[in-house]
Amino acid sequence: MKLILKLKGKDASGRSVEQLTTTENVSAGGFRCPLSLDLPSDLTFQVFLSGASLERYIGSVLPIRREAAYTRWQEYAF
Repeated sequence: MKLILKLKGKDASGRSVEQLTTTENVSAGGFRCPLSLDLPSDLTFQVFLSGASLERYIGSVLPIRREAAYTRWQEYAF
C-alpha cells in the first residue's frame, strides 16, 4: 500500500525538517519509505497523512532501520 506522508522532525544536524514521502511498505507496526535526509535514530518524528486538501496527524515514530546509508536516497523503516 502506498500512502503519501509528511514527516516532521529534526535531522542529524538538529535542523527542523519537513518532507513528503511515499511509503514503500506498510504494516500494523510501522512503515518503510525513501528519504533524502540523514536522520538520527534517537529522535521522534511526527507523521501526517497528506492528501489534496487534507493533512491528518497519525502519530509519532522512531526510525529503527536505515538501508543504503551512503546513497542520496535512503530507505528508512519506522
